[in-house]
Amino acid sequence: MTSRLLNFIEGSKSGYLLWGTEQEIAAMPDSPEWFSWLTGLSSFHFKSKHGGHFTARLEKKQRGTEGYWYAYRKANKRQYRQYLGTTDKLTLAHLESTAAEIEKNVLSNPQLEKGKRAPVKETKEDLRQRISEQDREIEKLKRQVDERGLTIIGQTNEISALKQQLRNRR
Repeated sequence: MTSRLLNFIEGSKSGYLLWGTEQEIAAMPDSPEWFSWLTGLSSFHFKSKHGGHFTARLEKKQRGTEGYWYAYRKANKRQYRQYLGTTDKLTLAHLESTAAEIEKNVLSNPQLEKGKRAPVKETKEDLRQRISEQDREIEKLKRQVDERGLTIIGQTNEISALKQQLRNRR
């Protein structure tokens, strides 16, 4: 297996550039040579024609010999992970759609500036209403505990009386 830092697929307006082990690879995307090249890798970096990018890693499970590919990208202090499938599923179209999906997820979760709080989505009145509802629920639960507590004490007294009767019969 070769190092992941030296293997990449980069899209451009004119096509795709494949690099492996510090040299250009002569393989057409989605060809048998393409899949053969991917089979020899443990990871690679993919850069879409449209700007999205990720690092793909082959993760092997203990039971089987075949591994599964996952796309990873770290952005906005978060790790994004997307299942790619087995090597035979790594078509150019699949890689492009995965890069677009991850890019969409990254853009929908912007990073907060240091020291800034997340925007408040609820008004003060909404929060007051939620607190009131929670207070009512707590009171309801307290009443149920009190009622059940008396029942348990009563049952305990009945059980004690029955035990005493059994002792007296012996």
